[in-house]
Amino acid sequence: VVGQLNFYSFAASPSLEWDILSAGNADLEPEESTDYELQLERRFWGRGSAILTYTRYRFDNALDYVPVGLGFDARGNAGRATRGKWILVTNFPLDPLGWKGATWRSRTVHFDSRITDPFTGETRRRSGRDSFVGFIGLTWELPRWNSVVGLDGFIGFQERVWRISEERLIKEAPLPMNIWWDRTFGEDLSVRFEIMNATPARRTRTRDIYGAGRSGGAITAGEERRTEQAMHFMLRIRKRF
Repeated sequence: VVGQLNFYSFAASPSLEWDILSAGNADLEPEESTDYELQLERRFWGRGSAILTYTRYRFDNALDYVPVGLGFDARGNAGRATRGKWILVTNFPLDPLGWKGATWRSRTVHFDSRITDPFTGETRRRSGRDSFVGFIGLTWELPRWNSVVGLDGFIGFQERVWRISEERLIKEAPLPMNIWWDRTFGEDLSVRFEIMNATPARRTRTRDIYGAGRSGGAITAGEERRTEQAMHFMLRIRKRF
């Protein structure tokens, strides 16, 4: 498989948010990979299912941050790398457990990867979102009231980036939840009311800065930022004509 390139990887670009400058890389080439996939599926309880998929990637010319010029870095080809991805998808009714009309849904993804760091020569994960992510959901159908209620919980993610003179980590705390209610009125009118972030959505961003570059090994400064998305509400009315 031959990957696609991002135009912005070729051009230099400043980031006011992170206070850094990314150099461009005119020698960038698409990464190539050989992929293997195995899938197991289990059906149960009539409509219930669990699907486990494992995909293994073996990259040539893998993309990561590499040295460019004197004291700069950019997206470039860092040699060989591997990546594994586990995906578990579940969907099953809860009627057999005594909860009529309820359905459980989930999708979880676990990533793992290995690459040789272009700056230090050590083995590490690839830069980017490379951890455990996913969501869980529960719906409950209420035919008597022409309604469906539910909740969605989002499993927090982790994104780590290794640059020439810093390590950056973005981490989202698990299980910010949305609670919603759908109601239909006849065949042409529907209403949805949703509580967004019924539990807080928190995100932390940290930076470890190396004055002489990461190959020098000494952290000279650090930074941490925390954000939290407040609870808010949504009302949607849909009419068909």
